[in-house]
Amino acid sequence: MSLTACGDAGSGSVSLMLFMWTLNSVPRAPGVRSAVAVAVCVCACVATTVRAADEGRDPGAAAPSLEPVVVTASRLPTPLGQVLADVTVIDRDAIERQGVGDLATLLSRQGGIEFDRNGGPASATGVFLRGANARFTAVLIDGQRVDSQNLQGGATWQALPLAAIDRIEIVRGAGSALYGSDAVAGVIQIFTRRGRSGPPVLNLGFALGAGRRVQWDAAIAGAVGRVDFAVTGAHEQAVGASAITEPSNFNFHPDADGDRRTQWTGRFGLQVMPGQRVELSSTRSRSRADYDEGETLASPRSTSTVDTLNVGWTAQWTPTLTGRYSLGEASDAVHIESDYTFRSHTRMRTALVQHDWQLGDHALQLLLERRNDQLSDDGDWGSSFGEPVTRRHQQAVGLGHGWTSQGRSLQWKVRRDDDSEFGSHTTGALAAGWPLGSGWSTRASLAQAFRAPTLYERFATYGGSADLQPEASRQAELGLTWKGAGSRASLTWYRNRIEGLIDYDLVDNRYVNVGLAVLKGLSFTAETSWQGWQVQAHLDVQDPRNALTDQRLVRRAHVHGSLDLEREWAGWALGAEIKASGDRFDDVANTRRLGGYALLNLYAQTQVHARWKLLLRVDNVLDKRYETARDYGMPGFAGQVALRFTPGL
Repeated sequence: MSLTACGDAGSGSVSLMLFMWTLNSVPRAPGVRSAVAVAVCVCACVATTVRAADEGRDPGAAAPSLEPVVVTASRLPTPLGQVLADVTVIDRDAIERQGVGDLATLLSRQGGIEFDRNGGPASATGVFLRGANARFTAVLIDGQRVDSQNLQGGATWQALPLAAIDRIEIVRGAGSALYGSDAVAGVIQIFTRRGRSGPPVLNLGFALGAGRRVQWDAAIAGAVGRVDFAVTGAHEQAVGASAITEPSNFNFHPDADGDRRTQWTGRFGLQVMPGQRVELSSTRSRSRADYDEGETLASPRSTSTVDTLNVGWTAQWTPTLTGRYSLGEASDAVHIESDYTFRSHTRMRTALVQHDWQLGDHALQLLLERRNDQLSDDGDWGSSFGEPVTRRHQQAVGLGHGWTSQGRSLQWKVRRDDDSEFGSHTTGALAAGWPLGSGWSTRASLAQAFRAPTLYERFATYGGSADLQPEASRQAELGLTWKGAGSRASLTWYRNRIEGLIDYDLVDNRYVNVGLAVLKGLSFTAETSWQGWQVQAHLDVQDPRNALTDQRLVRRAHVHGSLDLEREWAGWALGAEIKASGDRFDDVANTRRLGGYALLNLYAQTQVHARWKLLLRVDNVLDKRYETARDYGMPGFAGQVALRFTPGL
């Protein structure tokens, strides 16, 4: 049967058969059963709703929304339907429905994303995109890269802002041909709130949650003449509970490990003249978390601070030529206070020149980029490098071309990065997409990526290895998408092979290029409106493995997914979220198993007054006990109430 015929005869049945086949291939280990059960429900629901959308929409269903515009996938605004990648956009409404929460938890409700955490929301957190380690995801805030050069790097997720976020774009798949180092598994970009035309608007929020968590935030945004602005401040704190919940763990200490986070952002724009815009963006976020370290003399505490500053200029030089220019700096600092002290400070400076030409059906892009990295640390034992500061720089040139006509697209990109330490590295990407009829389309891509070793991995006195080379990957991806009247479903297969994986050699006590990882999987996502319900579903069946030992990578599940339902009733928006994960392992030998779990969250929100909005939320309704890292318990049954107030100015 052809794909066109499938679309006409019943795409829901096809989707259900595909996923029943996928689920049958999953091992029926006890830890996976909860995830498989939820996954079957997800598929059945999606199959029914997608078919209903084909046969005719319910009169009470919400009207389809405008297609989002994505910036991160190509570094210029592009309608989502024209992007040749697996992309998710999280808007402000979805962020507010989370209530009292954190960025990693919000991201983990999206397809292809898992996370682990050693304690409360402000504790050390890692985000895994498509089964890859946290260091393989490039992270940006308003176009500015954020990263740490300490240890094995990656973004400091627990310190990144949430209250000030306007939207988040998640681009899955190798992106080094556009973004250079680190974009092996994908790119996540955070956009802070931006002023809109019209008089200033004040937005205030207050929330109370379990663990005596208190949160407030305040934002003012608007425009005066040719100047637009948005300023946000937020603070939250909680008494918390013991970070380690297992008494047999030698670091266990039965105390309350609290946390607090303070954030502020400012974004200012000036429309100099038609086609000429200058923008300044600045963020600061500090998180502090207590943790367990046995019977220490002092109460152990870790503080993380992330600062960004970026100045950008967008110029429409001609109807076909657009220039984008930016200078920025990001700072990542960690301070540990225990029986010993440790401080680490990463400073990254970047400069970008980008030109985009639109010539009929063809688009051409030229990138020039420079990045300077600096790492310093000190503590009770002095610097880890034998010198106060370690530096390096990278400079890159990139070229890309795209062609789009009658729904068919072809894109290629190539980029060369020259590093002052390890030399040059060239990456490329090729992608194509074409329609199949009856709402169906498909895409395919091949891409290369790399990750440069951190300054710590190369130059640390204990463990550093100056002869380390970049980790390199090759990825293949196939995608199938169906779009109907307000409904959308997609299935993506991917395989990512990462060579020269950097591991720590316990014999020689240094970092070495010895590993090989293969990440492969199927990702399914769907959204629709049916019988008044808004439905979103995600399902991932993956196999992230160390190819040399054939062991599954640490803290990653074979199956994970989510199902979100929401509808309007009597002036209330009522919603339910189901999140499920199969079992994982907490060690490289795959001997310490973390059990699978399924969580149910409920929320209700209403506009109690023209200027007041009320949100009620209960997370982990069934009080499920689960862990993302061994002996570190995650929150049980937790309720919260939040109010948002928009006073007149």
